Amino acid sequence: MAAPTNDTTKWMEAEEKKINLERTDQEKLGLCYRVAGVRPVQVYITGIKAGGLIDAWNWDAHEDLTLCVGDQILEVNGISAPHGMIEQLVNMEISQFEIRFRRAGPRWHLQGTVAEAMDRVAESLDKGMSFQMQTNKVVEDQNQTEDIYPMTTTQRSAVIALVFLPTILNLVLFSAVGSGIEFYTTLFPETFNWLGNCMVAASAGGAMTAFVMDFHRHPSGKTKGVGFAAIVYFFVVGMILKCRVYATAPQAITLFHIPLVLGWMRRDAMKNVSRRSFFIFSGSTLLLSALFAGGVFCLYVFAEQGEDSTSRKWNKQTQAILAESCKPIYDQLMIKVGSTERPLDYDWDCVQKKTYDYTIRMGARVAAPDKTFSSQQLADQSVACVQVQSIWFLAWATPLGVAVANFFLSCLMFINGVGKGQHMDRHYLEKVLKRAFLFLLAIFAVLYVSSSIAGAAATAIYVLAPMMGASFLLIFAWAYTEIGHFNIADTLKGSKFFQTLLKFTTSDWVRACLLLGANVLTPAFLLLDYLRQKARVATKRTNAPTTFTIAIEELLVLARKWRWSSILMKVNWIVTVMVVLFLGSRWTYVGLSVLNDQFELVDFWVVCVLFFLVGFIMFMLPPIPGIPVYIFGGMIFALRGRTMPDLGFWGGIGVACIMSLVLKMVALCGQYYIGVCAGQSLRVQQFLGVDKEGMRAIEKLLKQPGLSLPKVAILVGGPDWPTSVICGILQNGVAQCLIGTLPIVFCLAPCVLSGAFLVSPITDKNSSEKTSWNTLATVTALVSGGVQLVAMMLAAYYIEETLVKHGDELRAYREEHRPIMELTAREAASVDAFHYATNFARLSCFMKWLLLSSVGLMLITAFMLFFLPGSCFRTFTISSRVADPWAQEGLNNDASSLLTTFGWAVLGAWGFAFILHLMFGYLAAGLGRKAYQDRIAAAKSAEVF
Repeated sequence: MAAPTNDTTKWMEAEEKKINLERTDQEKLGLCYRVAGVRPVQVYITGIKAGGLIDAWNWDAHEDLTLCVGDQILEVNGISAPHGMIEQLVNMEISQFEIRFRRAGPRWHLQGTVAEAMDRVAESLDKGMSFQMQTNKVVEDQNQTEDIYPMTTTQRSAVIALVFLPTILNLVLFSAVGSGIEFYTTLFPETFNWLGNCMVAASAGGAMTAFVMDFHRHPSGKTKGVGFAAIVYFFVVGMILKCRVYATAPQAITLFHIPLVLGWMRRDAMKNVSRRSFFIFSGSTLLLSALFAGGVFCLYVFAEQGEDSTSRKWNKQTQAILAESCKPIYDQLMIKVGSTERPLDYDWDCVQKKTYDYTIRMGARVAAPDKTFSSQQLADQSVACVQVQSIWFLAWATPLGVAVANFFLSCLMFINGVGKGQHMDRHYLEKVLKRAFLFLLAIFAVLYVSSSIAGAAATAIYVLAPMMGASFLLIFAWAYTEIGHFNIADTLKGSKFFQTLLKFTTSDWVRACLLLGANVLTPAFLLLDYLRQKARVATKRTNAPTTFTIAIEELLVLARKWRWSSILMKVNWIVTVMVVLFLGSRWTYVGLSVLNDQFELVDFWVVCVLFFLVGFIMFMLPPIPGIPVYIFGGMIFALRGRTMPDLGFWGGIGVACIMSLVLKMVALCGQYYIGVCAGQSLRVQQFLGVDKEGMRAIEKLLKQPGLSLPKVAILVGGPDWPTSVICGILQNGVAQCLIGTLPIVFCLAPCVLSGAFLVSPITDKNSSEKTSWNTLATVTALVSGGVQLVAMMLAAYYIEETLVKHGDELRAYREEHRPIMELTAREAASVDAFHYATNFARLSCFMKWLLLSSVGLMLITAFMLFFLPGSCFRTFTISSRVADPWAQEGLNNDASSLLTTFGWAVLGAWGFAFILHLMFGYLAAGLGRKAYQDRIAAAKSAEVF
């Protein structure tokens, strides 16, 4: 690049100006900017908002000192780095600005004909004349006429067709009411699964190719539409063909079209339709379709049908009928018995669960005890049974699932549309995005709740988390299509809540969570962006000599300034806490199962005392949630009540509820006083952040007297041990905490019922009614998890609402927090020295290897444990027995076999990663101490001289 000439240099220096601004009353600058260019990155002004501080300055300042669109910002408060200037500009706590800029934008509105015309208009206005700009009139008319037309008959017909077509397709093609069994039987051969893999791979390849080649910039809209539709529907058809593995894929994909297309219709085809009219009709249509699907389900289940004139209630007879209809599927699944193979047999392998094989003599099955299954073959047999059972159960339950899904969507339509008038103003859009943010928090809450109820509903939790993830994706798909990208972006910029939220993203803990969530997606995306940049250079779409595209380069420039060593260490700690909690909840059920066997041998009153002591000890352990304790109580007291005529099964449930509630209250007192003792330490208070806005918001809610909803939501929805300990640290009063926790009974009672229903009042294990009680146990466990999930979401909502409404009060100085602030200030120098010494670029190769190896292994093990639990853990519920074989959901008399061989390998990898993490932490602490001592020595030397 040629160096600038002397004339150019003089012009650039002459165009550089400096201004000083002072802000009062949290006034916004009103400055829009864009970061552009590569090495160096530059900041340009792209807009001046009316009513802002810059706009007010421009009205009074000299023409040469005005800031205009196109000007380049060179320095803000002495900071010239682009990210530093931006941080200064967006920081609402800064009241004085010294801005140095280069006048590079046009000034035609300040001088010449246009400026003279504007001056004449202003002079005429001062004399009392009125003007009405035609452009503003057009915009105003558009805003007034938008969303005022009622829906036409054609539009109503389109909505009805959109809602009922997927509903009917599910009922006819994928459910047992129609030809669902035949559909799964046809697509069950491995050939279709392989073809589905090919189509999904082709879709993924097409998506990556479209990304690399910038297909979204293609000039032909029709070509883009066809191309993207081909990519999407290759994936859709591929997943349907893989219904052998993903049985729920056909139903989920079909129903997903409803909110997606409704959002598109609202944004484009029906954008001038009244919001109230559109949402009322769409919600009503969805509600009718839900009632229709529910009616079909009830008719199918309760009406007598078939040659035997029996209903299809969920019992052993219905299961046998469904299994018989799936016989072609059973015949395709081959299992090994010793060294031979044979088709899976429903009655022998899945109902009786024989540990030995049979032979056919004169058309009848004869037991062959000499042909026995190995332990692994029994496990494979159980997996094969579950695979087919999930298909015919799904076919039976599809009408009910469709009814629930459509009812959920109808509620969404009413909530997001009916309560709002004609226009989607910023306040309304912010409320919509807040709901979406709460759904994001719900994802993490589901992971916690799922691990809590895993022992009572082991099969259900594998459906619960993906279902919530799909719901979250569904909500955002609707929001994006109905609201639009630009409205979302504008709302985020103008929302005080989301601006406050963005401040938290600068925390190393938040960045560690983002990195953990991205996992393997980050390097994959960087590889695709690298290929994208190469393709742009090769096709002459850009001449920028960069490794990645300009947008990613700018992000990487900011990311390079992150404290990567600190972030990666925090990733390790987060994964470690998650693994400990996850393993703790799993092993809790093994321990409770063993205790359940022992409690059958002692007197009832001894059982009460032992339950209280064991439960209290478990509550005092941080990794163990309360839900397993309640379920365990329901099991042992209902089981003992079943053998005591004076008490009875339901009396045992009542005793379990009372004992569990008393235990929870006593344990809360113990946890509270642990917090009181721990809170005496300033370092504990500092670590908890009691002087920060978030914790002050929680404290404000917890100090509300009585049974206020925000207080109850936090105490009931939060994890047991951390919530009670935090109350003790904040010293909110144990009596008020006990009062606020009383509604825990609505979460506790379903757990007790779930445990009781697992043992059931039926003593005969082979009774057909046993299955119904097991189903009720799963339902009540999910109800309990749902109660806690709702409480968590309410708590998150009230906390963020408090942060927005009382932000100034929460940020105000408090004298009681002065020691914590002084401690933080004293440690600031040592913390800064630690971050300087452990800067990733300054680390030795050995320390880099320690850190990266530990993080890599941690991420891999976290992925394996949380996304492949079936490969790491054997199925084991609180009603299982350790002595039972694996095929009967036991542990083959070996508690360590809860983890499979693969699971032990994953746990070993995590242990090795944790050792590497501790080694790095020890060495990093030494580097930090040495750097701090060197700084002290340098400061003393400077004082001497």
